[in-house]
Amino acid sequence: MTVESTPSGRAVLTLRRAAIGVCVLAVAWIGSGLEDQTWPPTLIVLAVVIPVGLLSFRRPVGPVPGMVETEHPLRRSVVFWSVLLTAGLIWEAYAFFHQPSILVGSWEHPTLSELLHPVFEFRSAKFVGWVLWIWAGLRMARP
Repeated sequence: MTVESTPSGRAVLTLRRAAIGVCVLAVAWIGSGLEDQTWPPTLIVLAVVIPVGLLSFRRPVGPVPGMVETEHPLRRSVVFWSVLLTAGLIWEAYAFFHQPSILVGSWEHPTLSELLHPVFEFRSAKFVGWVLWIWAGLRMARP
């Protein structure tokens, strides 16, 4: 995704970027209106994850601009995401196994979804969450 610049240095919105923005807003609007923990939002998530995941394979292999050459960007990012994912999985597993029932959440040992549930009861908050989630994925996967 590139932004073309005019002679004055101002960025111009390209047709490609506008189309991606419209798609992001449409998917977020549809996803935010679906009932939680059912198949339709799961399919929407897959419809977003698969293309963005494939886009990440288009990333060029080589030095990242602005990074010191002694740092290896892949190693640094793998360590960061591995630690973050492991911490999240440990939290979720601990909370899940300490709740009173498989289907009943507990505020004594809340899962992340239990903590976020009051916020995402409103469609507007869900919409913002969907937009931020898709935007973050596109930013991480961009070539």
